[in-house]
Amino acid sequence: MKLKYNIIVLIFNLFFCQSEYQILTIPKNVFQLSTNSGMSSLINNYNYSNPAAFLKNNKSYNFNIIHFPADITIYNFSKSKYSISFLDYGTFENQANDISYESFSAYEIMVQHYYTQKLKNHIFGFSTGLFYSSIDNYNSLGLSNSIGWNSFFKKIDLSLGISIENFGHIFKSYTAFNQKLPLRYRIGFSTSIKNLYLGYDLLYLKESNDLQHILGLELIINNKMTIRLSNTDNYKDLWLDDNLYNFISGLGFGIDISLNKSSINIGFLNLGVAGMVYGTSITFFDI
Repeated sequence: MKLKYNIIVLIFNLFFCQSEYQILTIPKNVFQLSTNSGMSSLINNYNYSNPAAFLKNNKSYNFNIIHFPADITIYNFSKSKYSISFLDYGTFENQANDISYESFSAYEIMVQHYYTQKLKNHIFGFSTGLFYSSIDNYNSLGLSNSIGWNSFFKKIDLSLGISIENFGHIFKSYTAFNQKLPLRYRIGFSTSIKNLYLGYDLLYLKESNDLQHILGLELIINNKMTIRLSNTDNYKDLWLDDNLYNFISGLGFGIDISLNKSSINIGFLNLGVAGMVYGTSITFFDI
């Protein structure tokens, strides 16, 4: 149990520098995984970071499975303006001398609703989500909201996005300790050169008082295939001096393959010393 717990703590310190309510900040689909939760000003129906960039599609169903080290898995399903996610930490066991005395599970669930309104070259977005977290006999319930704004400047081919994420209220905390939601402020830019989209996000993590820089690109090869690459400085403090591959820590990669009435998405994210995250998704279009 102790080894698995330490791995979990390391993974989420690598990701978010905070340890409560991972369901609020963890990548929930392959797009977020491959972009390091960046490219927030790029409009599509997988962009959950800035609600103003979320494009609802009433004729599609999207399923995602993302595997983290230590057998941590998140499952996500989205339809139209709704999304439901289940984060499974797996089973923990208290052991001594190879004898198991107790086992328990830990998981988190979140249901979200998205609302967007377009005003000329501007989009206003709002999302609200109810989340529930359970660790052994401890549980917590809360409401998390995000608000965002996207503006498009056609003359210079630039999209600007601003969002405030994860503000709300905890109805029931794990303990008497007054926990806070992982509040984040974001500003993002994106531009395109023919079929190449470039994005930059600056993320301020209120709880840890840290700034995170995220770079991403999306290349549309043809109407059947799209490739994404991203990187972030969120991992530089955890680089090892004797590791020749520190430069790929935080590197995200994704590929979308469009079929007749569906699409398949594959994504990877390198967590450096914590290992590799990989995800797959499939989208069905009801044409």
